[in-house]
Amino acid sequence: MKNTPMTKQHPMPRERVDAGQVLDNQQGSVIVLVLMVLTIMTVLGIVSSDSVVTENFIVRNVGIHQQNVSILDSALMVGLQEFMQISDADAGNFAANGGPNSAWFNNMHNTTPAAGDPEEFINTIWYENTFTQRCLDAANSRDANTLPLLATRGENANGNLRYAAVGFEPVDLGSMGGESLVVGAGANWRQGRIISEYVSADAGGNDNGNGMLRMEIGVKRMW
Repeated sequence: MKNTPMTKQHPMPRERVDAGQVLDNQQGSVIVLVLMVLTIMTVLGIVSSDSVVTENFIVRNVGIHQQNVSILDSALMVGLQEFMQISDADAGNFAANGGPNSAWFNNMHNTTPAAGDPEEFINTIWYENTFTQRCLDAANSRDANTLPLLATRGENANGNLRYAAVGFEPVDLGSMGGESLVVGAGANWRQGRIISEYVSADAGGNDNGNGMLRMEIGVKRMW
């Protein structure tokens, strides 16, 4: 029997892998991950910027509205004070036509609208608090453009802030009347409104973007 010499097999030596090579193999994945994170951060930054801009516009609009309310209230108080100082010795002082204050005293209704009158006049109703168009102008109201804010906005030369007296009519006391409203012959209690109106426009009549606002107060007086 022939003996076959046995050979001892030695394992193949493992190839040594450098750590740097492992990192090099992962660089593509790292770059993709970094790009994804940067994209997400960019989107979040844009959304946050839009939110800040929107909030700034909201704050600005709220501030402008509060300013408009303040200047309207000032004009309303000017009109009310002037109205209360009118002498009641002559009822003609309160006449809407031909009286000394007819420039800013107005009847509730206008039955003869003229060509070019705004929609409110065409509908024969001079004034309603729901009107969306400008109601007051030089022909039916007085100018109150004396506030510094209007000068700052460049709106003090266009009659943007005005006031007027509207629709004073006799008060119906009924059959019994009321003790506080009983008056002598020749005088009647009348009620109506003082209104103020602000329209945002520059000296050339161009819209300044600050909106339009109207305010009114009810008034009762005897003459």
